[in-house]
Amino acid sequence: MIQESSLPNLQQILYLLDQDDFDCENLNQLLQQNNIHLLSISPNSSVLVLNNEKTSKPMVLKATLNYDSFINEYNALLSLQHQSVIRLLGTCSRINGHYCLLLEYCDESESLQDYLMKHENGLKEEEAMYIFEQLMEVLLFVHASNYCHHDLKNSNILFDERTKSVKIIDFGFSIPVSEGLMDYSFGTPFFASPEVLLHQPHDVKIADIWSLGVILYHMLTGNSPWDGVKSLSELVDRILNNNISFPSHVSAEACSLVSKILQIDPNNRISLTEINQLLKLYKEDQIQNQNIKMENGKLDANVKHDMILKMDPSFMKLDNSIKMENSIKKENAIMMEIIL
Repeated sequence: MIQESSLPNLQQILYLLDQDDFDCENLNQLLQQNNIHLLSISPNSSVLVLNNEKTSKPMVLKATLNYDSFINEYNALLSLQHQSVIRLLGTCSRINGHYCLLLEYCDESESLQDYLMKHENGLKEEEAMYIFEQLMEVLLFVHASNYCHHDLKNSNILFDERTKSVKIIDFGFSIPVSEGLMDYSFGTPFFASPEVLLHQPHDVKIADIWSLGVILYHMLTGNSPWDGVKSLSELVDRILNNNISFPSHVSAEACSLVSKILQIDPNNRISLTEINQLLKLYKEDQIQNQNIKMENGKLDANVKHDMILKMDPSFMKLDNSIKMENSIKKENAIMMEIIL
């Protein structure tokens, strides 16, 4: 997938990225000359977009010096083949000491973190719950496959605004789940569960569910449940105080769902199966409430149409195809008039 001729340039690029004080001008010149785009850089990895020489399509090269992270993600992605999990294309030989994964490139997507930054007061509740339902379903699949993610957060979720679909990325902390509790901790503090932050033995699947609850709160409000925290000790104190407030625009049902997920005691935390049941009830209640409004004659046809799309954005594809078909019919009718 990567031509031998391009390896020296990749070696040079990765060498520069490893330096604490690299030459930005030289790096940018190398990237442009080789048609390579730098997606992200962190202490653990560098993520680049380059062309797949077999297909001439873009692909992602994720390079890391950490073998454990590389092998964790490689094994997880081999096992977790799902439409909402980033797809593994393969690996390549070590480049300048880096272990490299080749991944699909989602050119229409951005991180959920970037998408949320455009909505400072949070997403519309219907959209937030639709995204959350997809995340819940893919996490059910991951856990049923005896894996955990262990670092779920907004920046590890790709979101396609056009299709409203998600993909989970970055499985570097992902490991097969065995029976019993884990006694070491991974993850990002603002999304990590209390038992993880306190380095207590914990069930990693239940810890993943906590992270899902933090993500839902972000989507509903535009902020972290612990907004304004400036240190790890302050974060732990805020979480243990368990005093989460919600803006007035968030429905009572959504507030209740988040509160049932963000339970300090993992034994009291709601399961994914229970979340799924509550989501079904939530959608039924929303539909019933809208039906009552419709029956009372408070909504015109256009508003009713918009309500249906909000309740399930997947109807948007069908709606667009119907509009296209109607447009074609109108064009044909006009052409017949011209001919006649």
